[in-house]
Amino acid sequence: MLKQYANFVSHDKIPAMYTLDPTWLPFSNLMLKHIYNVLLICNDYDRFLLEEDGRVEEELYLEYTQLGLNNPPKFTHTSSAEEAISLLSQRTFDLVVTMLDLGTDSVEQLATTIKKSNPQMPVIALSPSSSHKRNKMIKGSDCKDIDYFFYWQGDPTIFLAMIKLVEDRMNLDHDTQEADVQLIILVEDSVRFYSSYLPMMYTTLIQQNRSAILEALNNWGGKTLRMRGRPKIALARTYEEAQELYSKYQHNILGIITDMSYLKEGEQDKYAGLYLTKMVHARDPEIPILIQSSDNTAQEMAEDAGAYFLWKNNSALLFELNKFMTKHYGFGPPFIFRDPPETMEEIARAETMRDLQRVLPKVPTKSFDFHSRRNDFSRWLRAQSLYAIAARIKDLKIPANGNARVVQQQMTEIIRNYRKERTKGVIAQFSRNNYDETLFFSRIGGGGSLGGKGRGLAFIDMVLRAANLPEKYPDVYLSIPRTVVVTTDQFIQFLEENDLNDIASGDLPDETLLKIFLSKPLSNELVLNLSEIIQVIRQPICVRSSSLLEDSHFQPFAGGVYETCMLPPNQDLTKRGSRSSVMQYVQSGLLPSLEVQRNISRQPSICWKMRRWLSSSNRS
Repeated sequence: MLKQYANFVSHDKIPAMYTLDPTWLPFSNLMLKHIYNVLLICNDYDRFLLEEDGRVEEELYLEYTQLGLNNPPKFTHTSSAEEAISLLSQRTFDLVVTMLDLGTDSVEQLATTIKKSNPQMPVIALSPSSSHKRNKMIKGSDCKDIDYFFYWQGDPTIFLAMIKLVEDRMNLDHDTQEADVQLIILVEDSVRFYSSYLPMMYTTLIQQNRSAILEALNNWGGKTLRMRGRPKIALARTYEEAQELYSKYQHNILGIITDMSYLKEGEQDKYAGLYLTKMVHARDPEIPILIQSSDNTAQEMAEDAGAYFLWKNNSALLFELNKFMTKHYGFGPPFIFRDPPETMEEIARAETMRDLQRVLPKVPTKSFDFHSRRNDFSRWLRAQSLYAIAARIKDLKIPANGNARVVQQQMTEIIRNYRKERTKGVIAQFSRNNYDETLFFSRIGGGGSLGGKGRGLAFIDMVLRAANLPEKYPDVYLSIPRTVVVTTDQFIQFLEENDLNDIASGDLPDETLLKIFLSKPLSNELVLNLSEIIQVIRQPICVRSSSLLEDSHFQPFAGGVYETCMLPPNQDLTKRGSRSSVMQYVQSGLLPSLEVQRNISRQPSICWKMRRWLSSSNRS
């Protein structure tokens, strides 16, 4: 299902970043089509309602920001169909939203005119209320040029839902072919209900997807790009539309939310949702399906068909829908292990893949067997956009009379190897919550530089991964040492917190600078980070400078004359429960120093570094 890509590759031997980090694959090539410019057609009063009372553009911007989304769309307003056609011929728009009441102009005719000149332009009709006089006329007409019909209920998130629904439809074919992107099918013919459902569903989807990405290696590849792989939503309004969506994307279905009564074969069928449930479960009984209906007596039929049920007249309807999505679509974290089949009580939980790797071997086989046969593990990983490993785990089946414990061990090993391999060739942002033995190269600090040696090691790591040596030489293991770089912004912070800027730029001997710097404390946050590293790394630690100009073309020997410090492992400090000892060890043994160089004009220039120093008695 997943494809390898060749774009973004600047040299035959240097791979694209998403071939280095499997968590990137293939998110940089997803969600290629976006809504950037929206043409809003409405009279001045409706515009006032939207812009002043609803504050649509402002609220949409805030919504995008709070959800961590980029590039909120910009709105252009016009009050007549004639001016709208003129604007569409002069400027580029990605979406047309028109209010129903355009005076003497016909919304249906306007939509038809727009589609004639641009058949791919999505058109949405927006009504100010469910009782508007034009609603029945639009519903009764056979105007297929209006893509969607929504009610404006004073909530600006309806625009977020409309825009994301259109974007999902635009990218659905491409993204499901390029990756195992999941799909939620909403089957609902009531404009009032899906106008309420979709804003909540998209907000939940984006928030849950964002909160689930706890173990990302870095902000761009690990978090921002992975947001492009969030599950999509497709809206169907008839049985045939729902059937077509399921048949086309059946390997990508995360779940189905369906009404009970809607059109089937051109006629209203009060059991259409039940027929859809039976059809889907006959092929895939593990897909979670929610049937919602205004008829409370339909609950027994829904549950007999293996579906969950939600009463539409429930005062907490949206809350219950949110709870269903969170519980049954694998959103989280966490992954909760249950004790089947009687009590179903929680016996363990995992917030991240690291937690899952550690908890999995300890979970009773009965619980593992229960979750594995329901594909709960792969569903949880897919909800976090970890499609590559989700596909591998979904293929890991327990035979009818097989040993579940063996499969449990295999799954643990798959997760461990995946977490180990994904870090090679990647510079991970250090986090105390996620740092463990699988991380090869980490950076402590935000926007600071790695320095020359740090950059060199990172480049070698990337080249080694690109060479695919394990495939060519399976008996040979070649890797850089596990590396942690304290970046230059941490050094700048050290200078500022200890008022050392003037001293650092002065003309003092190196020995004097060293004594001054050794007398100053590191920040508490850095000490905590370093103490976590000491608890994880059990091998000897080599501490080396990595100044800005080191190994550069024009000054290759910068910093090269400074000593390397070797720190032998201290088994007592790596034991659990010796946190205070580790803190004391870090504060006394991991201290900064400074390299001062002179350029050609003899003006001082600073090459920064943070460096692990041993006390005189421990140096080697």
